[in-house]
Amino acid sequence: MNKVRAIKKHRRSLAGIGISSLLIVFVCLAVIIFAVLALVTVRQDLESAKRLAAAQTDYYAADTEAVKRLDKLQSILDDITVIDIDAAASEIGFTAKKTAGGTEFSTAVDINAGSRLCVTAAYKSGKLSVTEWRCVSNSYYVEDSSLPIWDGSTLPI
Repeated sequence: MNKVRAIKKHRRSLAGIGISSLLIVFVCLAVIIFAVLALVTVRQDLESAKRLAAAQTDYYAADTEAVKRLDKLQSILDDITVIDIDAAASEIGFTAKKTAGGTEFSTAVDINAGSRLCVTAAYKSGKLSVTEWRCVSNSYYVEDSSLPIWDGSTLPI
């Protein structure tokens, strides 16, 4: 009888060791999975930050170029020896358009292959003021008409 109890006791202890080992293995697997997921997330965040930094650098380079052009335009407008202001503005990248109250100058600076910075300034009564400063996309939307869409008049077949 004592021998039977010893065998049962021995089996219980082996079962207890097996369950705790399995639990430790599953915990280790869970920790490894979370570590891999964290690493993947950090990699994606790094790539996103690099793309954002490149886009910001491109934008501020275009912004600086537009400010330089506006400064040159202001110096042309302040120079009383310049006779043809429209031609001088055209040489630095502006297009001039006569309006009712004065002249409107506009220019565009490429930010990257996908967008550009458009700047418009109005010159009225001896004062140059910026009226528009915006980013415009160079890509155009193309409507996808490959799927038939029901307009309600007939049944689609």
